[in-house]
Amino acid sequence: MNNILYLIKDNMTLTHSIEVLEKLLIHLYLDKNISNKSLSLKIGLPIPIVSAFKKELIKFNFADNKGTFKLNSTGITYIKNQLGYETVNITQYASLLIAENMKEFEAELITLLKPIYECRPQVNVMLDQAHATLETSIRRVMLLLKNPCIFKQKVLFLGDDDLTSLALMMALKKLGHCNSPHVSVKDIDKELLDFIKSISEQNDFVINTEYIDLKNPNGYKKQFDIILTDPPYTLSGLKLFLSRAISFAKNENSEILLSFGQKRPEQHREIQRLFHEQNLLVKNIYPQFNQYHGGSIIGNVSDLYVLSVTENTYSTIPENSAYSNKIYTGEPWIRILSATP
Repeated sequence: MNNILYLIKDNMTLTHSIEVLEKLLIHLYLDKNISNKSLSLKIGLPIPIVSAFKKELIKFNFADNKGTFKLNSTGITYIKNQLGYETVNITQYASLLIAENMKEFEAELITLLKPIYECRPQVNVMLDQAHATLETSIRRVMLLLKNPCIFKQKVLFLGDDDLTSLALMMALKKLGHCNSPHVSVKDIDKELLDFIKSISEQNDFVINTEYIDLKNPNGYKKQFDIILTDPPYTLSGLKLFLSRAISFAKNENSEILLSFGQKRPEQHREIQRLFHEQNLLVKNIYPQFNQYHGGSIIGNVSDLYVLSVTENTYSTIPENSAYSNKIYTGEPWIRILSATP
């Protein structure tokens, strides 16, 4: 059963990765009446590929075509058991497309998370920490939830003093998916990791925590579909965190959600040049998406970049190489990307 999609991929002589077919299947499961054209636009694939995939699903008894195309019990069972959607409340998830329901969902998250955020560890300014607001973490979570594959994807928070991992797990729990083993946090702040682990245990979340110093060479396993990171305010810090995020990215379908503050045109060009040098595709930019209680160097706000990893993407700092440059603003003789001219 696990090899069905690989057989379909071979039959279609598809050069895309298997995740593309999984995404197609999940969309068909969540939106039962979606047209080929709409599915093509959502996935970014030509209509003939979508049509060919549907024919293969019928051939492998994953779907019926009695007047209208429809996934059958075999296809639905595969999605629930093999892709991990057994516990997902798809009715509630689909309701989030309605603005009123989404606002109500966000308000409930704020109520649940506020006590947790009020007792989080104090910022470590030597690590350029600045707590994002609770509302910012929830905005990040709602952006993640727009992706219907989020329930099966492996998500890494490369540094998480904003506790967005806890906000995501709280949202998944409300949608019936609290036991997902796919969320990880890697950070240099041991106190923060202990806090996340403690809150996770209290709420029956599964969050994998690990201490890591990104300056050190490591066995950076390419296993994550989505990596979120909010680096130090410096160009060297950005370069290091972005390189390590790439080293953790699973394949060309992976995305990096990068929060970084900058305002001056010359800074913007440097950041764009770094993306270009590493062959990252800028999929979207949300200006001033993040708001912070601290972080005056960046004007208490930062932009959110959605970056797509391509087959040609590479880390400018190899995973087996150490990095000796200074990355925090508290270190002497370091270049700071400030928000003020």
